[in-house]
Amino acid sequence: MARSVNERDHAARRDAIISAAYRLIATKGYQQMTVQDLLDDLTISKGAFYHYFDSKPALLDAFIDRVITAYESQLVPVASDGGQPPLERLRGSLVVMCGARICDRAFLAALRVLHSDDNAVVMQRSRVAGIRRFGPLLAPILAEGAAAGVFRVDRPEAVAAALVTLVQDLVDAAGRLLLDRADWPAVDAVVSVYTEIVERTLGLPPGSVELLDRRLLEQWVEEHHGSE
Repeated sequence: MARSVNERDHAARRDAIISAAYRLIATKGYQQMTVQDLLDDLTISKGAFYHYFDSKPALLDAFIDRVITAYESQLVPVASDGGQPPLERLRGSLVVMCGARICDRAFLAALRVLHSDDNAVVMQRSRVAGIRRFGPLLAPILAEGAAAGVFRVDRPEAVAAALVTLVQDLVDAAGRLLLDRADWPAVDAVVSVYTEIVERTLGLPPGSVELLDRRLLEQWVEEHHGSE
């Protein structure tokens, strides 16, 4: 019992440090964040920090793992739902990967800092981790769909990685437009272009997939377009 309690305490303290890093990365940026900032935020000693993480980059790895795991927990049930045909599973997976982020107001609130030079390493390593973790979830869907004649893909693993990259690019492009307070037609045009690229990559007819809930995104854009 004591060991179980200690393990829970250890996990809770480690999570608290990661949460503090999340706040600081979203407000001042990874490059500007120091270990001392974390110590001050949590009122802990340097020894306590290094008990859980041997370096600032090690903390960054844990931070990225938490973010990726959160999206992965939403993606796995959709991608692995054997009761749905491949196209439906792919549609659902793309909405989770793309729409869950673009329509996440907390994510958008932090987007300006996340896209700053101080967080370049965070964005780059997050993209790599996303491809590594999400690609293998999409590849079986593509392989099954290709075997059934739904998708025209010869290399499911490579195409899956390309799809994850396209989703990441769309999130970045749409996010920047939202930060610039672009109007809905401008945002919708970008979403339409990426949707067409995905459909052509898979050999699907137009209108086969939606990358996100456009009505929800349009509402968000119209609410904030031109606002201070």
